[in-house]
Amino acid sequence: MTQLKEVLLAIPEELAKDPKALHEAVYRDFSASSTERTFIYTVEFQPFCAVLVRSDRIDARLGANSLAPSYDPQIDTYDFRIIASPVKRAGNGRNKLRALNFGPVDFDGRRDWLGRQGERHGFTLEGEIEVSTQAIRIAHHGNMIIDRSIFQGQLRVTDHTAFGQAYATGIGRNKAYGYGLIQLFQQ
Repeated sequence: MTQLKEVLLAIPEELAKDPKALHEAVYRDFSASSTERTFIYTVEFQPFCAVLVRSDRIDARLGANSLAPSYDPQIDTYDFRIIASPVKRAGNGRNKLRALNFGPVDFDGRRDWLGRQGERHGFTLEGEIEVSTQAIRIAHHGNMIIDRSIFQGQLRVTDHTAFGQAYATGIGRNKAYGYGLIQLFQQ
């Protein structure tokens, strides 16, 4: 794996609350080209509005402020936080599958989704997983509604290669809007 770096940048609250404008700003500042995304990011609202960006291409002007990522392949168990956009697949009557948001109180469905992501990406969930959620409206392609779910708990890495890839590139859908970055905290 290439050497990843993280940078936490304070942003205006208005920008943090406008997913489309934030998406455009982050892509403008961090994309290597118009067709290649070489970073993953998430938005934090507490204790101040900020964007956390992880990439192997944090440039020199931000390098002095960069943080060392928290994933260590020698460690198997972490506390984690993931802001994701979980979806379920459903038929639309013509034998085609489409992505649907979970219902507003379907916390078990969201936990199951994260468990399936773990199986694909080299981790298992340990103990109780906290889930909170809200719907985010984005004025893009009509009025797109994204389910913003925050997962917190403990995970155990079972496949360091698969997990390292997920840590670098994120999990789930809507990564372009700041979803899917895995934040780790050593116990």
